[in-house]
Amino acid sequence: MRGGWLMVLALFPAAASVAEAQLARQDLTVPTVSRTAGARLEVITFSPRQGARPAGELITVSADSLWLLADSTLVGLALRDVSGVRVRRHKSGMGTMLTWGLVGGLASGGALAGACSTVADNCGGILGGTTLAWLIVGGLAGISLESSQYRTIREASVQALRPYARFPQGWPEGVDRAALRGARQ
Repeated sequence: MRGGWLMVLALFPAAASVAEAQLARQDLTVPTVSRTAGARLEVITFSPRQGARPAGELITVSADSLWLLADSTLVGLALRDVSGVRVRRHKSGMGTMLTWGLVGGLASGGALAGACSTVADNCGGILGGTTLAWLIVGGLAGISLESSQYRTIREASVQALRPYARFPQGWPEGVDRAALRGARQ
């Protein structure tokens, strides 16, 4: 039993180094083919003469305007009227990580308890212990993801917003703006 735990502990640094290497190779602020949607953007500081604060997918940004797709409606805003925005960087947060922790803990704890019960009689604590360990790790991951879920940009500019746009170089030739639809996020 002790050898099994040592094996698991030995695999953690290896898995962490592989994940770190993969993240180092990709710059998440630069749009790629696999990330075809613009980021979810909420305008937090907006000129009062425009009314409600718009929110939606950032389609493109230019020197004088930014375009949002809000509820299947394309909305153009003068960049001078927008002084700050809140960008949703990813959807995972505390709830997602705790759910994964619970599911992973119950599945692996159940499997371990079942395997243990074939060779021993006292396996009652395995399910609870494994689930607790998974929930602790999920909670710690959730804290990290929750704090990185949103980015506030206090001064909206082309350079600050361009990495989050669906079309960072501006409107492509031949794009039918009326047929533009939201991508799954």
